[in-house]
Amino acid sequence: CSSDLILIDARGNIKSFQFIKPSGSEKFDEAVKKTLNDSQPFPVPPEGISASLVSDGILVGFPL
Repeated sequence: CSSDLILIDARGNIKSFQFIKPSGSEKFDEAVKKTLNDSQPFPVPPEGISASLVSDGILVGFPL
């Protein structure tokens, strides 16, 4: 399982991406990173959570 921390700005763009727990497979981790980058921009976050997305981010897990 790979766990990643993603910080998203108020326009839905990734500001920062960090592997918290890499999968152990460099190819898989690179595919996850490419997929997330290619998926930008994400929908504009609601005003009530946009500040949290920039400062705290979203923790995403990708099971193998």
